Amino acid sequence: MEEHYSTTTEYSHCRAGRIASYRHRDRYELFCEFVGIEQGVNRYELLLLVKKLGKGGGFTPRMIQLLDHYMAFTQAQDWQEGSRPIVYQSLSRTALELGVSERQI
Repeated sequence: MEEHYSTTTEYSHCRAGRIASYRHRDRYELFCEFVGIEQGVNRYELLLLVKKLGKGGGFTPRMIQLLDHYMAFTQAQDWQEGSRPIVYQSLSRTALELGVSERQI
């Protein structure tokens, strides 16, 4: 069974009673360390890399499809230092556009 930890001040957004796993916390820390992609690297080159890695890199075809879909909503400046590539779209809208249920998203 995977170990869990309680919330800390660094991880305060989970105070709603959620207990996050170490795996989730590690991924959150990676997210916080994002400082943008290197100049001259196109964000779609990163998508191509994810597609090439595929299952060997831990990516399912649905995950790649969702990433591809969401990347279309980002702009070059979202991937620069000081910004974050964040997409504000409802699950229901995403599900409708991808032809799947909200639970599958």
